[in-house]
Amino acid sequence: MIKMTYAEAIKIQDEQIIWYGKHYLGGESALRTDVKAKTLPCTFNPNEQRSVIEINRLVPRGGSIEHMCGLS
Repeated sequence: MIKMTYAEAIKIQDEQIIWYGKHYLGGESALRTDVKAKTLPCTFNPNEQRSVIEINRLVPRGGSIEHMCGLS
């Protein structure tokens, strides 16, 4: 089982928002607002290793952000 922390996922998400921001209507700031609105709060220790499946439900990254930008 692949595991990661909520904190790691948030860091990746932030990097991807910067990267994909140029492709989003309204730019990086608008993308950050919209992605964060879809990000669910962490109800456990954010540094605790959890199944990537569980983390994916909480923190949109990768393909989710690409889809929001119309790239997938």
